[in-house]
Amino acid sequence: MPASPALITTYQDLVNLLTHDGVSYTAEPQSQSVRVATQMRGIDGEQIIRFQDADGVVQFIQWMPISNIPQSAMPAVESAVNRLNHLLAVPGLDLNHQHRFVAYRVTLPMLPQLGVSPDLLRACFRIAVKSGADLVPTLRRIISGELMPEGVLEDAAREMMAAVANAAPPGESSEPVVPPVPAMNTSGLGTSEIPENFGNS
Repeated sequence: MPASPALITTYQDLVNLLTHDGVSYTAEPQSQSVRVATQMRGIDGEQIIRFQDADGVVQFIQWMPISNIPQSAMPAVESAVNRLNHLLAVPGLDLNHQHRFVAYRVTLPMLPQLGVSPDLLRACFRIAVKSGADLVPTLRRIISGELMPEGVLEDAAREMMAAVANAAPPGESSEPVVPPVPAMNTSGLGTSEIPENFGNS
């Protein structure tokens, strides 16, 4: 097993870190990406971690089960996403208009010639998984028409507080669970797009 690198400066360092940490993943070297199956609070998902050295960033794109949004609901979802991104400490909601789904995206800058620390990568992974799961119930209510965009901030705050209250008791882990089965491999991922079947395997 490769040693955990002190700093992540290359795509191979990212792959080595996941291997070192015992994370099941599907490597996509043609796009310098990996796919990791995730699970939190009963929500099965998938995260793309993309090493974009030309742009000086690492992106963490978490699938949310907010897909196939009806065209009639898109204006309300747009408003909700804008309002939530203004509220969130890490404003990462990403609405794909072409394929009508919402993902959660965290972008981590890399220091020139220095890369990023493994702990920062792990933290960004967890933030993307947790934030994506926290916001699913609120966005589902927006799509169904049960909730208007004007009430999205209060609704999301209640959901987040409930998630904290229902966290695992001391001694039990409440961090995202990474199942041992690798996620689906989709080749040909570009540097600025999410494929249509992302998360819908």
